[in-house]
Amino acid sequence: MKKEFKKVPLEDIPMVYKIYCEVENFEITQEGISRAKEIYQNHILSSNGSYSYACYINDVIVGVVNVYKNWQMYPTDHDDPFVHLECVMVSPTMQNQGIGKELIINAVELVKSEGYTYIIGQSPVAAMQKIFEDAGLTERDCLDFRKNK
Repeated sequence: MKKEFKKVPLEDIPMVYKIYCEVENFEITQEGISRAKEIYQNHILSSNGSYSYACYINDVIVGVVNVYKNWQMYPTDHDDPFVHLECVMVSPTMQNQGIGKELIINAVELVKSEGYTYIIGQSPVAAMQKIFEDAGLTERDCLDFRKNK
């Protein structure tokens, strides 16, 4: 079993879309795949250096997290540009095997190596918040401030 962690190239976005659909119980459509590739190319990769980061096993994506870079300063006592780690998804058949934890630990290491010192891991799921903490983020950095409908 060959496992690797890396930034997701555009040609692998259909695998990311498939995981999202499986986790959220959405139908996988060709239109959805095309739209996902368009969004990734036009709004993620071309914007500010943001990307999706994935765990591949035997060249198949089994887990993914979106790395959203923000070049403005965070409106608190932090003076550095910041990164949001969001939308962590692991293929349903691969959950509860430590892939999410490995993915986040590797993503945190990567964004630190890119010079980011303030990293926000957002998830409304307590287990995911624990994983963010295990990766070195504080409780303050792991809360999900989004309002759910």
